[in-house]
Amino acid sequence: MTAATAAAEGFRPLTAPYFVKKESAMLNAVVEDLKRGGIEFTLIETAPGRTEVWRRGWVDDALIVKEMRDEVAAAWQTGIPAVSPHPSVQSVPTGGGAVTVKTATKERPYVNSLGMKFVPVAGTKVLFCVWETRVKDYEAFGAATGHEGKKPDYAQTGDHPAVNVNWEDAKAFCEWLSNKESLEYRLSSDEEWSAAVGLRGEKGETPSDKNGKVADVYPWGMQWVQRKRAGNYGQSLGTDTFEKTAPVGSFAANGFGIYDLGGNVWEWCEDSFYSSRNSRVIRGASWVDVDSVTLRSSCRHGEPPSDRHGNVGFRLVVSGR
Repeated sequence: MTAATAAAEGFRPLTAPYFVKKESAMLNAVVEDLKRGGIEFTLIETAPGRTEVWRRGWVDDALIVKEMRDEVAAAWQTGIPAVSPHPSVQSVPTGGGAVTVKTATKERPYVNSLGMKFVPVAGTKVLFCVWETRVKDYEAFGAATGHEGKKPDYAQTGDHPAVNVNWEDAKAFCEWLSNKESLEYRLSSDEEWSAAVGLRGEKGETPSDKNGKVADVYPWGMQWVQRKRAGNYGQSLGTDTFEKTAPVGSFAANGFGIYDLGGNVWEWCEDSFYSSRNSRVIRGASWVDVDSVTLRSSCRHGEPPSDRHGNVGFRLVVSGR
C-alpha cells in the first residue's frame, strides 16, 4: 500500500514518529503485536530501508511507540521477536482441544450453548460477544423463563438484534444464562465498551463527563465520511440499504473481530450515566442516527432502565466464575 492510498483510506502516521528497518523478523514482530492489540495498523515504505508505522483509529501514540521500541529492541538483541500477547488475550490451545473462556482467541472464539461467539478484548478481563444479542437468543430466554418480549413494529428474523429490551430485561437475560452455563454473563461496563471500540485514555469521572469528548473518532476510522458499508445508520447517510435493523454481522468486524459497535442498535451497559441519577448508559448509535456527534465512538446517552425502544438492544460479555 502506498502512502497516498493509506491516507485515502483513513490511515495516518503515528504522531510520535516511528519506523523500523526492512528486516522481516522486525516487521513481523511489530505487526503481530499490533494485531494482538486490536488496533488497525499498516506499514508504509517511505524510502529504501525505511518503513513507517501508520494507524487508523484513535490510540495513545506515545504509549504504543514506547511499547514497540522496547519489544523491537529486545528482538534485535536476541534475534527473536520478543512479542507476547496482551495479558487479557489468551493463546490458541496447542493441542487443538475445545475452546474455553480462558483459551478463546479472535481466530478461535468461545461458543456458548446458544451459538453466541465471544472473543477477548485487549485491556479488559472479559470476552465480548461478537454480535449484539439476537432475536433467537432472546427467544430462547423467553421459552425457558416465560418472559414475554415486546416485538417491534417492523419485521425481523432470528439473526437480527433483539430490540424493545430494557436494561432490566437485559440483566434478567444475563442472570438466566449465567445460571444455565455456570459462567458470569453480564453487560459490559462503559470502560470495557470503550476498549472494545478502540478508545483509550478518556477523561472524566462518569460516562456523562466523557460523552462525545473524543472528536473525529468513529467506529470506522478518523474521518467523518459517509462511507458505504460503514454500518447500519440512518438512511439519509447512504451507508447501507437496510431500512431498520440489519442481521448481526452484516458489516465488517473491527480489529478484535467484533461487529456492529457502530450502528444497528444502541447497546445497554452496566453503568449509570450520571453518578447520582437512575439512568443507564447506552452506546454505539443505531439505524435511526445520522449526526456526526452521535456517531462518535465516544458518544453515549443515558436512558431510564425501564424504558424500551425499537432501536436499543444489548451485547453480552462473559468471564469465568
